Amino acid sequence: MKEAFLDSVVENPGYEVYATRNGIVQPMLFTRSDVQYKMNATMMPGDELFPGDIIEAYGEHWICIETRAMNVIQKTGLLWLCNYEFKWQNFSAEICTSYGVLDSGVYSTTKNGDEQLQYLDKQFKVYLPFNEDTEKIFVDKRIATGYA
Repeated sequence: MKEAFLDSVVENPGYEVYATRNGIVQPMLFTRSDVQYKMNATMMPGDELFPGDIIEAYGEHWICIETRAMNVIQKTGLLWLCNYEFKWQNFSAEICTSYGVLDSGVYSTTKNGDEQLQYLDKQFKVYLPFNEDTEKIFVDKRIATGYA
């Protein structure tokens, strides 16, 4: 079955021989999903994929949100198109960077405050890879986003 898959995958238009996973070349098969900023990835037999992996394909950065063991031959995963390059500091002057997803998670904004002053209150979810820089990000850490 592995050989049959490997023989047929090279003819598939979604096959990307130069895709990378965490900066290392790893060929993958990509298929569209119903959502424009998401796609499915199928690994070659024996190759790994983990949530938080950063995939580079089609000139974009994607983050793996979830994986599934489709069968004993290969793994599949759901990828989201990264929409932000995060920059932060971890207890030093060094600037850490990572591609990730800034997702509102909700599609409405609530208002807080009193009669004199009201402000928009919206919380976001941040999806980042887990590595030696991001492991130092703690719960309730403030991350500034946007442009000055």
